[in-house]
Amino acid sequence: MSWKIKQKPEDFVVTEVIFDKTEESWKEKYRKLHGKTAETEKRYLWFTLKKTGRDFFEVMAAIGLDLKIGTRDLGYSGTKDKNAVTIQTVSVPIEKEEDVRKLDIKGVEISDFRHRNRPIRLGEHKGNNFEIVVRNIEKDDIEAISKRIEDLKTDGMINYFGEQRFGSLRKVNDEIGRLLVHGELEQAAKRIIDEVGGYYGKRMSAFLRKHPDHYRGALKQMPLRLLKLFIHAYQSKIWNECAIRYNGENTVIPIIGYATDLRNYPKVREIAEAVLDEENTNRLDFKNYTFKELSSRGAERPYLVFPENLEYKFGNDELNKGKRKMTLKFYLPKGSYATELIRQLEQA
Repeated sequence: MSWKIKQKPEDFVVTEVIFDKTEESWKEKYRKLHGKTAETEKRYLWFTLKKTGRDFFEVMAAIGLDLKIGTRDLGYSGTKDKNAVTIQTVSVPIEKEEDVRKLDIKGVEISDFRHRNRPIRLGEHKGNNFEIVVRNIEKDDIEAISKRIEDLKTDGMINYFGEQRFGSLRKVNDEIGRLLVHGELEQAAKRIIDEVGGYYGKRMSAFLRKHPDHYRGALKQMPLRLLKLFIHAYQSKIWNECAIRYNGENTVIPIIGYATDLRNYPKVREIAEAVLDEENTNRLDFKNYTFKELSSRGAERPYLVFPENLEYKFGNDELNKGKRKMTLKFYLPKGSYATELIRQLEQA
């Protein structure tokens, strides 16, 4: 790409949008159902987390360490990019605001405290608002880009999973996911240690030094919801390949899992069967008998997605001499990728 994004974190701002009902506490739900107030206490503290240029999981680990709670007890609805400014809701099983206000983590701001009866859970957000600065644009391209954006408003974009789904540096998440799906735990563990590394890679390596050949135990050194990201990456690769080969009107393409019935997707059935055959993968492989916690039923995803509230403007690019920049503002539902919108705009 000749266009440049994320030249600085402030060029890519993501604000999570949660459903109003997500904030509703168990106590309020109980009152609506039974006409009286439950006696449970508001044991969770929800707050807004703003991070700049920080890895999401590193920040979660730092919060857990400072508050002396396990990362599995930290609640959030979705993960967010590293090279960006991201704003989202997080919950902790702590009642006292002052304990959280004391947190002093580089690149992190915490605000908007509210008490709730439950943690926020994965997938509870509606979508994300984006404000993105695209740089290094040629002046002569502005008219054509403007037309492509107007077309995008009416035609939508292909709802590909973005590159960050497959890993931030080494794009190996889908390959590790395939190993896990096929029960090849030793190879999966070794590749996480060697190619993903980080805090959990070190934990896994230390575990194996004490328990050689106990690869399932080593993998369990990583939180289950992180391990599942590898499975999801492999499912995303299969979905993307199906979408690349499909050429038709908007439809729903399955995210293959053990419960997927391709007969319900006649427009893409042959394509999906061909992709699975090439991968030497069967939908029942996702019923993971070697590591049942990693089993995945599957889901589905629309072929096209339509950005909402799409606005744009051009200006001089102060970071790239003689070039122009474009500021885009728009909303996408959860699971759709702003980086894909940029990529498809440039390559159209």
